[in-house]
Amino acid sequence: MNSNEYPTFPHNNENEKFAKIAEWNSDVFRQLAKQITFASVDVLRASLTGIFVKQDEYLSSVATDGHVLQWIKNLDTANKCLHFAEYECNIPAKVIKIIARYAPYKTEVWQSEKYLLFKLRHGIEFVARKIDDPYVDYQKVIPVELPNTLTLNKKETLKHIKTAKNFSHQVQLKAMKGSLNFKAQDIDQGTEYNSKMDVQKSAGAELDVALNLELLERSLNGMEGELIEWKYIDGDSPNILNSVEDEYDNILNLLMPVRRNGGSDG
Repeated sequence: MNSNEYPTFPHNNENEKFAKIAEWNSDVFRQLAKQITFASVDVLRASLTGIFVKQDEYLSSVATDGHVLQWIKNLDTANKCLHFAEYECNIPAKVIKIIARYAPYKTEVWQSEKYLLFKLRHGIEFVARKIDDPYVDYQKVIPVELPNTLTLNKKETLKHIKTAKNFSHQVQLKAMKGSLNFKAQDIDQGTEYNSKMDVQKSAGAELDVALNLELLERSLNGMEGELIEWKYIDGDSPNILNSVEDEYDNILNLLMPVRRNGGSDG
């Protein structure tokens, strides 16, 4: 087609005023790309299909589908990025996935009212429309106080989850007397899975909760380290999972319980 008939780039439009807001290194994009698994794929919930990025004191990011959430409190713990203004934007997951493959050590980030502009190496410029819908107030669902804690071996927990998934999409977990018990039922087939694993450490009340196995597995796979710290209030409240090796509690994983007695996901 005739190049003159091709749509012009938004940053060539005089009505779109772009300002340089940051320079991000490749580590930032790699972390954001890993967070995509926590975002929604439901186009009817457009705001949740992106990764919400905010720069104030730190450069933070959030991804959630309404049932599972990951909040990275500081994407730049090594202080290698440059930030020129406070800002927040909801970046489409597809954009992050593409740029993470090609981002050099530093990528310039520009924004206008409607668009984001990423200046990559070799003179490549990538323009994307921001998601307009307001992002959810994610901090409202994060409990302030979590009096009960379990410490678990991640690899062993994932092994039990993998087996339990053969019986059901959800599992009932009970922690008591130094062990964590798994129970998954296939009512149609009349089969049931039961297993038990040791708890490394526990404090507070016992755990009794029903969870979606796929979401629990996704949360654990998104964490580094060998030991998981599981914090909770009760079986009807959000579950907070962190890596014990994350000494600054930089990455928070939240998982909503499944409502029992015929209910649906929380």
